[in-house]
Amino acid sequence: MVSLAKATKGSTQAIDYIMNDKGQAFELDRNLVMGENGQDILSEFREVQSLNTRCENNTYSIVLSP
Repeated sequence: MVSLAKATKGSTQAIDYIMNDKGQAFELDRNLVMGENGQDILSEFREVQSLNTRCENNTYSIVLSP
């Protein structure tokens, strides 16, 4: 298994990719996130992220490939 993890600023495209119907990506957990699309979810993330003014790349992108 190969894995890649990096800190990013986050993007609506990455969230939309996870939520697509093509079966290539899988959403593991929501943890009380209520948004229905990438823009809604990212705006929820930004509310919490704005509390930490010292961090720029405050979203983790993790890819697992078997």
